[in-house]
Amino acid sequence: ELVFTISRVTSKFPAILSLTSFGMQSPTALEEGDANGIARSGEALSYPDNANNPVGTGPYKFGGYDEATRTATLDRYADYWGEAAKTEQIVIRAIPEESTRRQELQAGGIDGYDLPNPVDWKGLQDAGMQVEVRPPFNVFYMGLNPTNNEALKDLRVRQAIYHALNRDQLVQSQLPEGASVASQFVPDTVEGFNDAIEAYAYDPEKAKSLLADAGHEDLTLVFAWPSEVTRPYMPDPSGMYDAMKADLEAVGITVETVTDPWGSYLDKAYTEYDAYFLGWTGDFNSVDNFLASFFGNLDNNRFATNLQDFGQQLSDDLVAADGIADEAERTEAYKEINRKVMEEWLPGLPISHSPPAIVVSGDVEGLIASPLTAERFDTVTVSGGN
Repeated sequence: ELVFTISRVTSKFPAILSLTSFGMQSPTALEEGDANGIARSGEALSYPDNANNPVGTGPYKFGGYDEATRTATLDRYADYWGEAAKTEQIVIRAIPEESTRRQELQAGGIDGYDLPNPVDWKGLQDAGMQVEVRPPFNVFYMGLNPTNNEALKDLRVRQAIYHALNRDQLVQSQLPEGASVASQFVPDTVEGFNDAIEAYAYDPEKAKSLLADAGHEDLTLVFAWPSEVTRPYMPDPSGMYDAMKADLEAVGITVETVTDPWGSYLDKAYTEYDAYFLGWTGDFNSVDNFLASFFGNLDNNRFATNLQDFGQQLSDDLVAADGIADEAERTEAYKEINRKVMEEWLPGLPISHSPPAIVVSGDVEGLIASPLTAERFDTVTVSGGN
């Protein structure tokens, strides 16, 4: 029997136990492998022995990792406590470029890949591939960090940037069918979504007026996008960046473009960029899982809310709402927080919600798409034998 003793009421429990970080681990293996010994090495990360000798309780065991080919192998674990995996071996290859992943699938070199570009979905389906589209359970946003740009402390400037963005066009031109313009930082499938909040309208003239009122007609933004990555909410970072940059320049904002690989990009969003792209795929049905991940840690978040006069209240409100035991009361509290975030504070700019896809060849059977982008592969078979 396993007993959990928690120190306070929290909306996270027991849903948080569904996270992979709460999976069963061997304390001995973690200690012997120095599991916490992850360190930065230049633009990359170096990993401890535990990364190459993981111990878990799943249907596969770790077969090895080839650094030269960036390939990991998982072998079926014969003594698994549950139903045996249907496929004897899974080979996972890291292929940074989405176009290369598509070519490998079409050539038969791989059986599937994650996050195909929406513009390729129809062509892949016409070629006999299976494009499995997950429900949208994410948010794509433009982060704004006033650490190095005092102008971003002004609500009028943040509102101006928001009104400058033609998000309807972005959704139609850059995202797949089923994507929508965001009115808040959570999708409408999450309890606590506030359907009374209206999405900011595309209004270039209002953007110019707000910048003038704030005394920042000459606003300059160090605006960054990540290279070598696609995300469920961001299938084409380069194309999305170009569209949004053009919108900003159209209202007189000077944009200084920066691009960095994903690893260093995430770090620099805390201190070096004025504006940047990021997003979030929910782990479970909770506003806290979205908003507290963004703003809960007052002293260490990518929006630098500790520099804003509302930062402490936002953090305190999130803690208070998380501690409400009554579900209906808690939902109403989160609706009010969502309202304040969007109508009074606007620490960042939620852009869209998008249904990400995973694509596999016609030989693959048994794949069940997950809205969390957390598919299991022990149910999968490949008739071609790959």
